[in-house]
Amino acid sequence: MDRIAEHPDGSLEIVDYKSGRQTVTEEDVASDLAMGCYQLLVRHKHPDRRVFATIHALRTGDEASAELDDASLAELRADLQFIGTEILNRDYPNVAPIPKRLCSGCDFLPLCRKHPDFDAGLLEDA
Repeated sequence: MDRIAEHPDGSLEIVDYKSGRQTVTEEDVASDLAMGCYQLLVRHKHPDRRVFATIHALRTGDEASAELDDASLAELRADLQFIGTEILNRDYPNVAPIPKRLCSGCDFLPLCRKHPDFDAGLLEDA
C-alpha cells in the first residue's frame, strides 16, 4: 500500500503505484490479493466508511479502481483465517520436499536436502 487518500465524501481510497505495469483493469484490482487484504484491514479500522482500492500504472498513467462488497470481504477474511490456521498447525519439520526440475536453480536448495531421495529425484528430473 503506497498511500490512503481521504476524499471529501469521507471515503478512503487505497492507492498502489506500479512502476513496471503498463495496463490495469477493474478486474485486476478486484482480484489482487494484496489490494483485497488492504481493503479488509482498512474497513476493519473504519467500518463506517466506504473503502475502495486503486492501482496506478506509472509508465502509462493507466489506472483502475475496485471495491469489494461485504460478502467478498467476509469470504476473504474466512479464507485468510483458514490459511493462517493451516500454517500455524502444519508439522513443518516432518514435511518432505518433492524434487522438481525447477529445484536445480532454486536459492533454497540446501534447505531441501533433508529429503532422503532428494539427490536421486533431482537427477532423474534434470
